[in-house]
Amino acid sequence: RLSLIPLVTDVETYVPQAECDVCGGEGCPACEVSLTLSAEGPGTVYSRDLISSDPKIQPADPNIPIVELKKGQKLVLEAIAHMGYGRDSVKWQAGVACGYKNVPVITIENCDACGHCAAECPKGIIRFEESGAKVSSEDVLKCSLCKLCEQVCDIHAINVGFDENAFVFTMESDGSYTAKDLALNAADVIKGKAEELLSILDQF
Repeated sequence: RLSLIPLVTDVETYVPQAECDVCGGEGCPACEVSLTLSAEGPGTVYSRDLISSDPKIQPADPNIPIVELKKGQKLVLEAIAHMGYGRDSVKWQAGVACGYKNVPVITIENCDACGHCAAECPKGIIRFEESGAKVSSEDVLKCSLCKLCEQVCDIHAINVGFDENAFVFTMESDGSYTAKDLALNAADVIKGKAEELLSILDQF
């Protein structure tokens, strides 16, 4: 349970232990952080009770339960945290959920403003004006491409398609990185692998 508590990560200060040039992977302040905990029952011990040697490295969620102590029980520990890659262990998997879809394209022509499409839309993105049904450019990204609005339109005034060359990418982080940093760091890893491949190919 301790190893799965996500910690806010400072990639500018720390490097993965296996890649540390300072200690050669043995462990040092450049690649690891110490967290201590001392608690006495009765009560539940939470992630917020961990005391980090670096104030910048803290549990991403302070309310993760670690263990419940009974009366007379005591817990004292020191944990060493270091960076790693999700391919090596799930404890380093910062991305909780990822997915993508094509950018929806919704066209509306000759609408008779019957309102059936708006009533059927599970996302509630179709609104009505004097000229008929409308979907804003911001709301169109919320479309799930279910096409229920198409199915209830008797005059086929609404068409739901998608752009084959544009995508909406959605990700959820465990809190150790922001979603933006997670995407940028992943791109840097892919870039590094591509550069490594090019250097290998240049040898032939």
